[in-house]
Amino acid sequence: MGQMFSKVVGSTFVSNGQSTLATLKEGNVIELQHEPENPFDSNAVVVRQGNRKLGHLPRATAEKVVTIMKRCPVSCHVSTVTGGGQLHSGCNLSITWDENVVLPKEPNNQSK
Repeated sequence: MGQMFSKVVGSTFVSNGQSTLATLKEGNVIELQHEPENPFDSNAVVVRQGNRKLGHLPRATAEKVVTIMKRCPVSCHVSTVTGGGQLHSGCNLSITWDENVVLPKEPNNQSK
């Protein structure tokens, strides 16, 4: 199984984003939804738990996840919850997919 980890960003700009993050537990299932009409980034990926929007994936991660989502389903769950108390709440996500799906190679920045 292919796997990557990511944080949720932008939760302070989402209505109830912080309070919802504070209720998450390790292992909670999270939904990822491509948001191609996002005016800031056509590769934006919204992070949701049920009908509650938590924030987005970081831009670089979202671009990779969208590429994977176009080829196969992805699964996502909370791997750790961070912050809380007087700190901003946050969470780290584990994103997995079928490793048999062929993904494009990363560009090689080395000169020949």
